[in-house]
Amino acid sequence: MGQKILARLSPDDILLIKQKVFGGRDDVSVDAMIVQGAYVSEEIRSKMGLSIVNPPENIHRMQRGNIYVGDTYSANMVGSILKKVGIEFLSAGKYLDFGCSSGSLTRILKAAEPDSQFFGVDPIKSSIDWASKNIEGATFKVSNVEPPVDFPDGYFNGVTAISIWSHPFINSRPPRI
Repeated sequence: MGQKILARLSPDDILLIKQKVFGGRDDVSVDAMIVQGAYVSEEIRSKMGLSIVNPPENIHRMQRGNIYVGDTYSANMVGSILKKVGIEFLSAGKYLDFGCSSGSLTRILKAAEPDSQFFGVDPIKSSIDWASKNIEGATFKVSNVEPPVDFPDGYFNGVTAISIWSHPFINSRPPRI
C-alpha cells in the first residue's frame, strides 16, 4: 500500500524527503518515507493524501506516537495478503473497516486508493465522532456490538476486521457469534 502512496510524489519530492529527513540516505523503508515525509511539508502531505491530525489521548487508538499518519502496518498487511491471493482493490470499490476505532487503517487505505469509497464502523461513539470530523473522504458510523451492520447485503467489495477483539466492549461482554 505504501508504494501506491509514494507513487503520488515526484522524484524531486522523494529526494527532498530523503535529504531533509534522512540525510540523503537511500536505504529508507517505504513506511518511514511516508510517515516522515508527511511532516516535511503540507504540499507533500497533500500529494500523498495524508493527515498528521491524530486523536487526543481520550480517543481510542491502537497505535500511539507523536509522529503518526495512520496504521501503515495493517495497511501493508492487507495489501500483502490480497496480493498473495491475487486480489486487487477495485478502482472505484466500496470497502468497510469493521471495528475501525478512530480510523487509523481507513485513512491509510483511502490514501492508497483515493478513487475508492471507504467506510468505518465501530461501537465506540467518541472514536467515530473523531474520525468523522478529522478524516476526509471516508464515511464513519457507530455500529452495534452485535450484528447486523447498517448496510445492505453485498454493498461492499471488501471488508477488513483487524484487532477488533482487543478493544474493550462497551457493555463488558463479548458479542454473540
